[in-house]
Amino acid sequence: MADSSDADIQVWMRRGSALFEGVFVVLAALVAASLAVAVIREPLVAATGGTPDATIVQLSVTVIQFVFFGLVVFWYLRVTDRWKMVGFDEFEPTHAIAIAVGTAVLLGGQLGISALFSSLGISTGANRAITDGLGNPEYFFGMIIISLLLVGPAEELLFRGVLQARLRESWGAWPAIVLATIVFGAIHLPAIIGEPTQQYATLVVIALLGLVLGYLYERTRTIWVPAIVHGANNAVIFAIQYAGAIGLL
Repeated sequence: MADSSDADIQVWMRRGSALFEGVFVVLAALVAASLAVAVIREPLVAATGGTPDATIVQLSVTVIQFVFFGLVVFWYLRVTDRWKMVGFDEFEPTHAIAIAVGTAVLLGGQLGISALFSSLGISTGANRAITDGLGNPEYFFGMIIISLLLVGPAEELLFRGVLQARLRESWGAWPAIVLATIVFGAIHLPAIIGEPTQQYATLVVIALLGLVLGYLYERTRTIWVPAIVHGANNAVIFAIQYAGAIGLL
């Protein structure tokens, strides 16, 4: 009986350690990105001769944020030597199918949930990444590229490649997916503008995003699939905004 109790304690200690370690890396990435932006923003504004709201400044700040996300992840992987955990595998033909299906599911799911909320009289909040560029096609065009090259890969490396993969080792697949999704949603909450009910409704959409990406990562065991799907999903959203800004929609 005592042996069983000791074993349970050890299991939960391992789980707690994995959760702490994963969340610590996420918070370290956020702090590093915030500090980098705080240091670089004013010199950047001065160098461009613009204002903090200038397109070049907004896009540059976004690039800096996600570059530092990536730097923290690579620092962690170098220190812990957990490179294999992430899944930097060679791309396989079947992964292309997973990317196509995953992107379609994400976009379709978001449209479906938005339509359902609308029919129930529930509105979602606005994302600062969208509101920052309203009426500015150059901003949205830049965000299409940044989403594909930086946002998708950096966030997936952090939330799936580190957090979910680390949790999987002691929590198992689905608990790891769910826990990583909860952290993923919590980190995005400050970027949602609106009343609490609007923010919570948006979190439902973000949860769908996180669960699908987490499943794709677990299914394929390569970080490239969720990274590309995440980037493509965001790129399509910004492309729609771009089309609207130039009068195509």
